[in-house]
Amino acid sequence: METVTITEMIGSEGEEEEVFLEASLEGAPLFANTSYKNLLEDFNNPDLGYLVLSLLVAMVWAVYIILFNARVQGRILTALLRRFVKSGDLSIGSFSLSVLSGQIMFSNVIYVTEDYSLHS
Repeated sequence: METVTITEMIGSEGEEEEVFLEASLEGAPLFANTSYKNLLEDFNNPDLGYLVLSLLVAMVWAVYIILFNARVQGRILTALLRRFVKSGDLSIGSFSLSVLSGQIMFSNVIYVTEDYSLHS
């Protein structure tokens, strides 16, 4: 067992405290009782693969919701409204419904007939 002396300066007085270490500081392993072979075997664990797969799916889903969901809803709403609107051409770029704030948002709405056109 090694003895290490630590000096702490408190105010103008110096106190010395002895600390006993169970292992030497030089050559101490990064993880206790772990070898590199055990670390490499952990990569073959199927639970790690499921974790990585679930994280990738969650990231892709978040990017879809943030960036593309309003545009997909706009295409679906355009296809539904074209069945009911017989005169003219209707196109909706994006549609977003916010339930908590009570907002309905449209973007790039285009309605063209023979007499007039509406673009917003």
